[in-house]
Amino acid sequence: MGVTVEWANAEKTIVLYTFKDPWNWDEFYTCWDWLKAALDASEHKVSILMDLSATRTIPPDSLKHLRAILEQIHPNFSRATAFVGLGALSMVYNTVLRQLNPALLDEYKAFFASTLEEAVILLDDWHNQQVHTSE
Repeated sequence: MGVTVEWANAEKTIVLYTFKDPWNWDEFYTCWDWLKAALDASEHKVSILMDLSATRTIPPDSLKHLRAILEQIHPNFSRATAFVGLGALSMVYNTVLRQLNPALLDEYKAFFASTLEEAVILLDDWHNQQVHTSE
């Protein structure tokens, strides 16, 4: 399967999506259903880690699918996502969000990391800051 999803840490505060070529939107949505169930069961905010290091392609109609996904934001999604393996494409992130909905740039936090370990640290640090800010 080209897309998998699982917990990235024992605390269940980060979900890890892994993409491997070739992958398709049906595989993504199967994992999306798992994510929605995990968020429903969670009693705290959950961040997302996208490991794109084993893929170089995105299936057709990606903007249509991204728009649909962004319209289904779960209340337990922390609104923070870390990306591994985007390389130079990380610069395109702001452009894509601006095209989908400019307000999203203020609502979502994106991290770009070289390794999964670095991404987990970034998300853990961000989560800890959010918890202390809301206290």
